[in-house]
This record gives sequence, C-alpha cells and structure tokens, in this order.
Amino acid sequence: MLPRTASSTPSSDCATGPSRPESSISDKSIRAAIRRHGSQITVISYLAMVRHVLEAVEALGVVDAEVIDLRWLDRASIDWDTIGESIKKTNNVLIAEQGAVWTSYGGWLADEIQRRYFYWLDQPVQRVT
Repeated sequence: MLPRTASSTPSSDCATGPSRPESSISDKSIRAAIRRHGSQITVISYLAMVRHVLEAVEALGVVDAEVIDLRWLDRASIDWDTIGESIKKTNNVLIAEQGAVWTSYGGWLADEIQRRYFYWLDQPVQRVT
C-alpha cells in the first residue's frame, strides 16, 4: 500500500470532475451562448429547452431575463466565466430543464451555482422542470 501524499488525497473535485482555471476557456465554440441579454434574472438551460425558454420569456414580456444556453453538458466544459458574469449582473438564477426533479443535471448545476456564487445570489437558485 502506498502512503498518501498531498496529490493523492481526495478533494472536493471528485464529485464535480476535474476542474480547469475559469479563464482557460478561450475557444468561443465551446463557450456557453447568451441567447438573450437581460438584467433581472439569469435563466440557464440546454438542449431543446432553450427554445421554449426564449418563447416563454418573450411571451411574458415583463421579465428582463438573460438566457444562457450551456451548449456542452460535460462537467469539465461548463463555462463558469459566462455563468458567473451573468449571475453577478442579475443576482438571480432559474434553471429550466426537461428532466426529473430530484435526479437531474439541473440539480447538480443548482448545487454547484449555490456553492460557487452564494454571496452574489439574492435568493436560492430556482428550478423549473
């Protein structure tokens, strides 16, 4: 049995996968896309739900929502720069997804956003499934 070293000690990255420095995403083709700019709430979605979110935001017309399309769902490619900039601007997050309430990608994403941006949020991350 090998002795434990600092590099072999489990860390919080085990649950979220390997992390990269936030500024390492330079290729625009792998960045999250801001589909609509806004200032009151950040709405994060992906895949087929992005179109539905945009339609809902336009239909409501009373909410100035910034809509972010994640575009990539693997945890190592999450564009935390774009998400963080939007959260720091709106201070509110809604995750819209097509999936189960308790065991979904949005659940993990909501937890991660709460941990990373707790001091920027005016309320807990909300989810719509």
